[in-house]
Amino acid sequence: MLALLVLALPVARGGDRARWQPENTFVFMAGIIEWPKAAGLSSFTDEKRLDTRLASTLRAAGVPEANLVFLEDKDATRDNIRAKLGEVAARAGEGTTLIFYFEGHGALERGKTYFCNYDIDPDRLTETGFSTDDLYSILDARWKGERALLFADCCHSGGLAAVVSRLDAKSRKAACLASATASNRSTGNWTFTQGLVDAFSGYGIVDANGDDEITLDEVDRFVHDEMKYGESQLTHAVRSRAFEGDFVLRKVKKRIERASAGGWTVGQYVEANDGEAWYGARVLKVEDARWRVHYMGWDAQWDEWVEKDRIRKFERKSLEIGKRYDVAWEEDKTHAARVIESCEDWFYYVHYEGQKGKKQSWLEEMEDEWITSDRASPVTSEPQKPEFVAAKPRAFAVGDRVATLFCDGAWYLARITGRRGALYLIEFAYDGSAASALEDEMIPADGETPKVGERVLGAWGEYDQMYPAKVKSLKEKACELAWEDGSPASDVPTDKVVRLKP
Repeated sequence: MLALLVLALPVARGGDRARWQPENTFVFMAGIIEWPKAAGLSSFTDEKRLDTRLASTLRAAGVPEANLVFLEDKDATRDNIRAKLGEVAARAGEGTTLIFYFEGHGALERGKTYFCNYDIDPDRLTETGFSTDDLYSILDARWKGERALLFADCCHSGGLAAVVSRLDAKSRKAACLASATASNRSTGNWTFTQGLVDAFSGYGIVDANGDDEITLDEVDRFVHDEMKYGESQLTHAVRSRAFEGDFVLRKVKKRIERASAGGWTVGQYVEANDGEAWYGARVLKVEDARWRVHYMGWDAQWDEWVEKDRIRKFERKSLEIGKRYDVAWEEDKTHAARVIESCEDWFYYVHYEGQKGKKQSWLEEMEDEWITSDRASPVTSEPQKPEFVAAKPRAFAVGDRVATLFCDGAWYLARITGRRGALYLIEFAYDGSAASALEDEMIPADGETPKVGERVLGAWGEYDQMYPAKVKSLKEKACELAWEDGSPASDVPTDKVVRLKP
């Protein structure tokens, strides 16, 4: 969520800038484009791997070969990632920079990002996946260097912000840049990694102020624009308070002249027509009556000159905060969602209505996310009526315990941790993972002891999933519940029971 992007940022220090020292840098990279068929994860078929090009770019910049570890495909198992990352982190001692990079699939389960290692089992992410918690634990235990740069090109890669936040709490210098927010999926294109290649190779297009130095803030702006206009994805760098925004990553090696002609400027983002359709593009060169453009997400071999009837400004319709829309989710699937907030009047954060009674795997679940307006259309369905109604409705407040409807269609015991417009941020009771809900997707735990015969939701099982039942008898600090699905009656602690209307 965008709320993860607001760590305090220091003021630039003018000429006294900290600078990257590639010869004093340690790099860990894991790039995966194929998985065993049993995992059910789609492989990437692009033969032009840019993760390998990024590794070559870092070497060319001066990172010693002995300091760079790159686990590719089948070598990037969970155990290998943990072990090799731990070794690299331990070697990155005082005064050094540590770079972490992951490319592949990413998964989100209950607010936690998992980087899909080669041997992951998607049905058992916690037991088999490499998570942002794993990354933080290794860095916290073994890394003693000066600063860390964390990069990821995968779905939900913005989960790296949680690692930066935890390192920030310990006054460490850490920053991350990802291809998508923690809540969003990512495209299968190499646009993000290409942005890193451009930055570390010293390409002048990244140098926004033309001073021949590329800073972290400039890389952030460049990658943000590349992903915005090329992939319709929202991303921003996140850095700890001790990490300087004007930290110099590279001197410019290939300058560009930001010339203008006919209303278009070199470096400007536009829509260009290749003769069949309009695509996001960046202006590379200008002449009086034509412009050379690079199509976002495409190889440079497709760069071409276009004339005025084949170039135009980006235009997107606006969405209304609080309004419901049908949102295109996957291929021909749509689902009703409500707009919660906007960013740049270009991205809109939507909350999907709970899929009541429809249990799904993480591959099918719809998490709240940032979308662009081209994915939204007029809604065709009425709002779903609440499946359960509280016995004693009341206003919700931070700290309240509730039963909440999750996107997998099930109800869980949770606690309200914050507010985001009409959306409540919640924390699940069983493991502290995060999600969000609207008012009609929550039932308050009013603190009153239920009566015998009263209808309730009771928590059952290790995940504190909640099921409807009637109170059969009352015991000390517990209720004996007769479950409506016919399961044998069982005792549930009173503080895990929520009262319902009959």
